[in-house]
Amino acid sequence: MFKLIKKDIITTITSNKKAILEYLFILGFLYTVLNPFSYFTSNIIISSFILLSTYRYDDENNAGNFILSMPVNKEKLVYSKYIMSFGLIVITSIINSIITAVIGGIFYRGPVLNDILISNAAFLIMISIILPIIFKFGYGKSRFYVGGISILITLFLLMILNLISVAVYSNLSSDTATILNYTFSGPLAGILSSLNNYLLYDMSTKYINLYTANFVAILAFLISMYISLKIVGNKNKMHSKKFITLSLIIIILFAGYIYLNKVAYGKRIHVEDYDVSNNMETEVLVDGYRELNEGTLIKIKIVNRSKYTYRLDGVSLNFGNEVVFEDGSSTFADYLSLYTYDGDINNNKILVNGIEPFGEGHITFLQPKGLKLEAKSFDFNNVNLNYSGSFTVNIPFFNIYTTMSSSSGSYSINYINFESDN
Repeated sequence: MFKLIKKDIITTITSNKKAILEYLFILGFLYTVLNPFSYFTSNIIISSFILLSTYRYDDENNAGNFILSMPVNKEKLVYSKYIMSFGLIVITSIINSIITAVIGGIFYRGPVLNDILISNAAFLIMISIILPIIFKFGYGKSRFYVGGISILITLFLLMILNLISVAVYSNLSSDTATILNYTFSGPLAGILSSLNNYLLYDMSTKYINLYTANFVAILAFLISMYISLKIVGNKNKMHSKKFITLSLIIIILFAGYIYLNKVAYGKRIHVEDYDVSNNMETEVLVDGYRELNEGTLIKIKIVNRSKYTYRLDGVSLNFGNEVVFEDGSSTFADYLSLYTYDGDINNNKILVNGIEPFGEGHITFLQPKGLKLEAKSFDFNNVNLNYSGSFTVNIPFFNIYTTMSSSSGSYSINYINFESDN
């Protein structure tokens, strides 16, 4: 069994001497162009790439028939692939964690525990689905759709696991502002939207979290291994004792691996924990008003208190009033939104270049002259500045911005001078 794993490793290295360069290129691409997704996907992509390469090289060299002609138990073939899969995700996660811990905060944020938990669960479930397909139909017949299936499964799982992560953190911190909804379209939009709402708002995070997701993933992995054994071997002669023993060893090793990661990362579990420890904060203040021919220019100061460049993705100034319903409940409804003033060159500079580390920038909104804001229509004690942005780093030579963290929120501002001026 372990000799087969050794054979796969040697074959992978000798068949493609540029493999290390390819892996480095993949990591570089992930942590630059696809930076926001790299923390979850890098371990999965590298592990999948190596695993499927062993099948590809065997298929190209017709090694499968050669191995089966030798006195090798077919069960060992199955065990070798599953053990190698398990080892790959553990090893790549450890290596990637070390790399990101050393240079995290320079070109991208450092890792958090949820990065490990999400990538582990997604990879194990994906492997649990595609390996039985390969054992049933062979790599030659299944290679054209295994890749597509893997991508679809992984993206779906990452969405689900990320929503669970956000829901758990939001419930623990009571910070509902961190919850972000996905927007769906197409024939499955209704189902996906219902699932999205359940995961974010109705799910009991006490029992459903990333730890239980990893427990389900390792069980699915073992069930998949059992199915693959049934596919390739004699159903009446499978060594149940060996399967049970190996399954228990994998469960113990996986539990120990999760525990060690939990100890290593400590309180840095969610990306918000990383943001807090690295002081990724912004402050918004009203910085004055100025009368123009077109109307009143409202000047807002945004202070960047982090060591990264803060780039605004969207910002608006929203006016409204409290709406009271028949049952006595109430909500604040936005009636009017003002956007950045196009006539201010500084606005464009901030939107394009961002606000430098530990710096500040000013952004302006224009209240048109013909627009009259009255206290009976608008609650000036609750004017909201809604914003979203990203803390970024510019990679030298490439002029590519990588995202360290995202930030969005709403600031309530008191515009006491509007009623008198209008």
